[in-house]
Amino acid sequence: MGHSFTWASGASGLWITPGNWFDVTSGSQPTAAPTKGDSAVIIGPAAGAITITGPAEATELAIQGGMTLAGTFSISALTLGNPPFAPGT
Repeated sequence: MGHSFTWASGASGLWITPGNWFDVTSGSQPTAAPTKGDSAVIIGPAAGAITITGPAEATELAIQGGMTLAGTFSISALTLGNPPFAPGT
């Protein structure tokens, strides 16, 4: 497995911008965004939503909170967290 990343921006942004991420594996600001072989976690706000714009690629993506994904995303495993998602919401 590659590196583990968290969304550090706290606001909407482009997936490919390294400054929007924190590399948990190295404990530092990355020089590249997550890609194939990496895992990523994005926690959006409890109220409202942020928009993450692709293109994006990762082996694993976990998202929680208010979020919109826009563009092309190539993700092998997707985990959706709280709040619980229901049809029509």
